[in-house]
Amino acid sequence: MDERRFETPGHPHPTRIVFWVRAAQHELKTILGFAVLGLAIPAACYLDAAFHDYTKPMNFAGDLIFLTSVILCPPQLLFGFCIDYEVIGLDGFTIYSIIGILNAALYALIGFILVKLWERVASPTSEQEPPIGS
Repeated sequence: MDERRFETPGHPHPTRIVFWVRAAQHELKTILGFAVLGLAIPAACYLDAAFHDYTKPMNFAGDLIFLTSVILCPPQLLFGFCIDYEVIGLDGFTIYSIIGILNAALYALIGFILVKLWERVASPTSEQEPPIGS
């Protein structure tokens, strides 16, 4: 049977709608997965800051953890000048909650960009450039 027989002008065939919804769900799951990862990283940074013993001198492992946390969670740099709050108290939880929301938004944006790039690469209609030598 011809699929076009069931299509009315302006309304696609129902199987095309189902395919689009499933593709959108996959994209949404990917973006939300990135956002959850972006929220989990500041939570780990908060736990590290809350249980860190500041009376001991810094060592290579501490420097490496700090550098990794700043690279994976850049919104921490926005609150670098907030040195007068206790990490363990309500102030620290509030600051790290804001950092978590900002980092989740950043990671969701990264996930959205990656999904759109993947669509562009995987699209059968994307034009490929001819080789340079021909």
